[in-house]
Amino acid sequence: MFQNPITRFKQFYSRGFKEQLVTAFLTGIFITAVLSTYLISVFTSKKVEEKVESDSYQITRDFADRNTLALLYFSEESARENVEAIKNFPDVKGVAVFDFSKKLLIADGEETALDENHKWPSDIEVIAETDNAWYFAAPVFARGDDPVIGGVPFVEEVQEKELLGYVRVHVSKDRLLALKRTILGITVLITLVLSIILAMALWSITDRVIRPLRELALFMREAEEGNMGIRSELWGPKDITMMQHAFNTMIKALGDREYNLESARQSALAYAHAKGEFAANVSHELRTPLNGIIGMLDILKETELSAKQKEYVNVAQDSGDALLSLIDDVLSFSKMDSGKTEIIHEQFNLRDMLDDLVGVLTGHASAKDLDIAYIIDKDVPMHLKGDVSRIRQLLINLGGNAVKFTDRGEIGFRVHRVDSYGNHLVLRFEVSDTGVGISEDAQNKIFEAFQQADASTTKKFGGTGLGLAICKQLIESMRGEIGVESVDGKGSTFWFEIPFKEMPAANETYDVRHTTATGLRIIVVDDSEIVRANLQQTFEEWGAYVRCAANDEQAIDLLRTANDCNKAFDVAFIDELMGDTNGIELIRSITKDSTISPLKLVLMTNQNNPEAFVERFREIDSYIKKPLRQSNVFNCISELI
Repeated sequence: MFQNPITRFKQFYSRGFKEQLVTAFLTGIFITAVLSTYLISVFTSKKVEEKVESDSYQITRDFADRNTLALLYFSEESARENVEAIKNFPDVKGVAVFDFSKKLLIADGEETALDENHKWPSDIEVIAETDNAWYFAAPVFARGDDPVIGGVPFVEEVQEKELLGYVRVHVSKDRLLALKRTILGITVLITLVLSIILAMALWSITDRVIRPLRELALFMREAEEGNMGIRSELWGPKDITMMQHAFNTMIKALGDREYNLESARQSALAYAHAKGEFAANVSHELRTPLNGIIGMLDILKETELSAKQKEYVNVAQDSGDALLSLIDDVLSFSKMDSGKTEIIHEQFNLRDMLDDLVGVLTGHASAKDLDIAYIIDKDVPMHLKGDVSRIRQLLINLGGNAVKFTDRGEIGFRVHRVDSYGNHLVLRFEVSDTGVGISEDAQNKIFEAFQQADASTTKKFGGTGLGLAICKQLIESMRGEIGVESVDGKGSTFWFEIPFKEMPAANETYDVRHTTATGLRIIVVDDSEIVRANLQQTFEEWGAYVRCAANDEQAIDLLRTANDCNKAFDVAFIDELMGDTNGIELIRSITKDSTISPLKLVLMTNQNNPEAFVERFREIDSYIKKPLRQSNVFNCISELI
């Protein structure tokens, strides 16, 4: 199969150094041998051919001179003697003599190109040539100094050069071709012998260079596997021995450094262990009396105190709670720093965990009228295997920070799938808020221990700056990573990615929810995007038809349109506070609008005592306290249906 030249080139360079070197040199030797053989043969053959042709010219000239008298007297006998003499040359295969009228005087041997179409030259020249022969022709002149007396002998009279006739000579190239073959054979033989000698010398030199390099490469591989006691023998060319010496020096230095690092590591582990033990003991000793103080303050608050005394007790209790939180953070950080953190993998339900998380954060979020909800992407499985307690700790820590630094708006939890391999997958958890945000400079240090965005953060919100450092160590211990995306003054999104193992679904606990909500037409009215998305995802999973609105105008339009299409909604979940919109007023508008069919109206509220609050409004069919938990939403639906 044809391969791309670039692919072959890459394959060649991926081979060993010795193969590349030998291949390159042998290719060079072969090309040099072929070229030199060709050039030498051509040059030598050319010279030999020129020499043979020159000799043939001379033979033809001599033959012409010898036949002067034969043609002068038109003597065939004299011409025959000349023919017998020229036949002694082995290359001459045939001759012919003609008089000045081109009449044949004598001919002998092979074809000498006697047809009349050939030219009759005025000087010696080749009148025809084939692959196997030359055909020469030459004129024969009477010399001007030949003795002639008016045609009578012994009477001297000088006459001009006179044409007497012509001679033709057929000269064979057999000997020339044999010489060329001999020259080619000798050239090939000599080149072959020299090439073999050169290749053997090259192989010897290459082997002397490659063997120590290959040995050095094996030593390097052993060193890579951790054998720091290996040393290379110094042998081979000077450059190679210098490399071997440098390798030995480097391995010795690395070995010494590894020993020093191991010693430092053992010392650091011992120190961390001692520090962890100390922190654990001190934390335990501090927590015991501190819990007693906080307990006594709780009891003291129940007694009859003046307003000023209650204020002092509240300050003391808040200080005690803050100190207890600090002790817990220091203890967790010291445990992870000393390597005592254990990762326990167990099967859990992702939705249940997030539902519990919302319940944990409900108290602090309700105090600030914050919306909290979560979204799980559709391609994320609910049943996973991982350290659920650590994941919950991470989300509570990040969610608690989000609540702490957010005065108004919403807190959102989102879960995405980012990668999959086999039955494992990597999930990305995001915790978003609409709080104070973090400057770009501060983002580089907030994951360090005892660091916060700036000094004013500690004064305003409190805290130790250990929470995010603990999160980072926990995530790294689970082979994950953590980061933050934030704009100062516009909120933050903390995220972390952790690998999990997907587990087969256990017996579903929400089958009854599916059957209860199936077919219901529900409208959700809330200015919080995360709450709308959470409720829409929940109701759709239960088989209901859901539409969402962000304000009262959108809600009224959706309700009227549905009524006009004879597809009226069954239930409306309406938030109490939506910016400029009041949920109570929207409920009253719906009940008074004759174009909207009657439906169940549920108020979503942050009131501390929602039952007493809702009793004041007869238009409300039910209520649900925010932040929303899936179990509470289902109970509300069940009661309405």
